[in-house]
Amino acid sequence: MRTQKRQERMARALELRSMGWTFRAIAEATGVDVKTSFRDVADALADHRESYAETAADVRTVELARLDRLWRRAEDMLADGDADGAKAIAAAIRIMERRARLLGLDEQAAEVTGAVVLTVEVPSPVKAGEG
Repeated sequence: MRTQKRQERMARALELRSMGWTFRAIAEATGVDVKTSFRDVADALADHRESYAETAADVRTVELARLDRLWRRAEDMLADGDADGAKAIAAAIRIMERRARLLGLDEQAAEVTGAVVLTVEVPSPVKAGEG
């Protein structure tokens, strides 16, 4: 368990580091050795990462719920025939793409397969008598 004094020192160390201070300068300013100043910054950053990860997970949950509602509406529009089917299908595909990006599904698939995407420019054919 961290003491209040260490929590305050960690916050100050992170603040100084974010302003570009070296670990040696942070150590001098906070009254600890260089290794402790490094550990203070590392621990403060770890705390922030955990906090942001929880926030990001909450945002993903809300966004996924929103996308689910949009998906159901697109399905209803297709089933009821009350909208242009092509527009509803296009909307559904955009929702699916957004959901895949949000969940990182496309990146995971490329990572798992090791796929490499190449773009090849094909020159236009040359007509007889040209070039």
